[in-house]
Amino acid sequence: MKIEGIEQAIEVTLLGLSTAFVGVIGLMGLIFVIGRLLDSEWFKTRIFNYMGKRAEEKGMAAALGVGLLVAQQKQETPDDSR
Repeated sequence: MKIEGIEQAIEVTLLGLSTAFVGVIGLMGLIFVIGRLLDSEWFKTRIFNYMGKRAEEKGMAAALGVGLLVAQQKQETPDDSR
């Protein structure tokens, strides 16, 4: 009875270790694939073009917003230079 419990514990431990080993190997493979993708020229040009367009749009929107705020403040405050 006690030997069966020990055998079962050993089986579960080995199953857990083998599952962890397969998981680690899979994770290493995934990291390798992602690294290769990040290093590829296609990915770099595609992502940087997209990020550049988005940054340009955000920059224009920010400049327009600042311009509108300045115009609004100038309109609200009376001119003290007179």
